[in-house]
Amino acid sequence: MSKNKEKNLNENEEPVTEETVQEVSTAELEKQLEEANKALAELNDKYLRIMAEYENYRRRTAKEKEESTSYAFSVAALNFLPLADNFERAVGYAPDDENVTVLFKQLTEILEKMNIKPFNSDGEKFDPNLHNAVMHEDDPDKDENVVVQTFIKGYKIGDKVLRHAMVKVAN
Repeated sequence: MSKNKEKNLNENEEPVTEETVQEVSTAELEKQLEEANKALAELNDKYLRIMAEYENYRRRTAKEKEESTSYAFSVAALNFLPLADNFERAVGYAPDDENVTVLFKQLTEILEKMNIKPFNSDGEKFDPNLHNAVMHEDDPDKDENVVVQTFIKGYKIGDKVLRHAMVKVAN
């Protein structure tokens, strides 16, 4: 009886040949290959995203480190500027005092090595990015918004303003 059932099953189905086995195997292999390629593409995409995130992280931390170092340097340098102002006043009051002049020159050289330089304001057009107007003067002989007098020099560190100049502006 079991032989009859097997014969009936085989009669209803296609006969199994080497060609049909290859077709089935090829179809399965192509499907597996397609799935493997899809998984590889997903992993590759994930890898590229992780690498991009890491590169962004590396750039961001390098920039933050540079900014924090620059900020700390600026704060330290800003504390030396009153000393430079006082030496400049001392040279103005006692221009013949060689000791004060030498010390002022040495401090100026140190500031220049640190890329800290004063900028001139007298006669320049008022720029709120560089100047802090503490007085206004009405003078019809002077042009409008021109710095007439500098009370405290302004300083830059590179292209960045370290301290704004305190000035009197003509209206």
